[in-house]
Amino acid sequence: MNDIEIYRPFLIRSGQQEGLSFVNSDMVGNLQFSAGGFQAKYGDKLSSVLDITYKTPVSFGLKINANRLGTSTTLESVSKNKKLSSLTSIRSRDNSLLVNSQNTSGNYDPSFFDIQQYTTYIFSNKFRISYLGNISINNYRNQPFTRQTNFGTLNDIKTLTVYYSGSEKNQYKTNLNALKAEYQVNDKTTLKLISSLYFNREQEYSDVISQYRLSELNAGLEDDLLGEPTPINGLATQYNRARNDLDAKIFNLEHKGIHSNDGKAISWGLKYEHTNIRDQIRESEFLDSLGYMVRPPNSGYNRNEPEIPFEAPCCLTRVLLLEIP
Repeated sequence: MNDIEIYRPFLIRSGQQEGLSFVNSDMVGNLQFSAGGFQAKYGDKLSSVLDITYKTPVSFGLKINANRLGTSTTLESVSKNKKLSSLTSIRSRDNSLLVNSQNTSGNYDPSFFDIQQYTTYIFSNKFRISYLGNISINNYRNQPFTRQTNFGTLNDIKTLTVYYSGSEKNQYKTNLNALKAEYQVNDKTTLKLISSLYFNREQEYSDVISQYRLSELNAGLEDDLLGEPTPINGLATQYNRARNDLDAKIFNLEHKGIHSNDGKAISWGLKYEHTNIRDQIRESEFLDSLGYMVRPPNSGYNRNEPEIPFEAPCCLTRVLLLEIP
């Protein structure tokens, strides 16, 4: 982003709670994408690269977008002497309408908010300074109630009904401040000095109890109870608990330069990066599934259902404790 490397939130659940992309389409002036085999100036990474340039305002402008999922306001301003320009955008998004249309019914309150600003000051034709700032606050609150899933064939329809109790609360906050100084030595050589400081904090707290039953559906076309579950074939209970925290601080100081002559160009760069990450994962899971889905962790129990009742004790099937300073 304008020669500044942008770090996305680490997102403990692999982006399931992400609501707003860092890229603000109302602020983009130019965009390039490389799926692989990109230039060395983007760093030694085995991933795709999205190279974005935010536009520099030349006049006053105001753009407002509003829909049922969120709003965005973008302000473009420029000083009278054309040396100072600023591009500011505020966005908010609420995915309640989207997630409430899924198979799982419940109380969902996902809210996402961010502020971005890109400011440029031109000291002279050769020297300018740019600032890029971003604050993002994302909350994902989830309280599921029930879910029903049907599967099987037309003559043998199964239904899985899940009843939930508890809630899940996930939150991540990010803050980025970056400063870039650009000096044009002459028409052929340009030097850049870039510094950035990135903060990220994530919290994932959940206590969810789910009890599900496996049944068969009535397939008779003349039956008034078509689609209603028949007597229960199986019951199970599951309890998931999570207390996960992640904090990341990343500082970058980078120099870039480019020299062009007779249609040829040489680029070089030097970068220093300091990363401090604290990751603490605490998860546990409890299952009671009548013995035919989960084998007990201890031995010495006969498994001959349904002739012999399953009498193994209920205990934790998975405990995960991990802390990375």
